[in-house]
Amino acid sequence: MCKAVAEDEVEEEGETGINTGILYLMVVPYIVLFIVFRKKIFGFLKDLKKATGKSST
Repeated sequence: MCKAVAEDEVEEEGETGINTGILYLMVVPYIVLFIVFRKKIFGFLKDLKKATGKSST
């Protein structure tokens, strides 16, 4: 039944119907994880720089 619905959507809307939804569901979690871990990585690098006493120029 899912296959029949997907095929009907492709015929009516073109090829972007189900593919857009799949891409959206795939990309959003990666963006959220990138934001969360980016903050932790920058915090770790900042602490590491303080511990070693080096300053970047």
